[in-house]
Amino acid sequence: MAAITIDEETKERLRNFVAEEGDYNKILNRLMDYIEQIDEAYVELQREKLERDKEKFISLEDYKKHRGL
Repeated sequence: MAAITIDEETKERLRNFVAEEGDYNKILNRLMDYIEQIDEAYVELQREKLERDKEKFISLEDYKKHRGL
């Protein structure tokens, strides 16, 4: 078991979740799982956007040639 320092507002918000779930550990793990899912979804959306818009970009080699570098 570990202790963490949080402010009163955060503590109160967590209490509201624990009242529904009954366990701080479950709540924190669920929140971290959710964040990881959001991160994965965001990365996938960005990858799709880059793939869709790839004709708008040039390679670094082409840029160097264009700039005479």
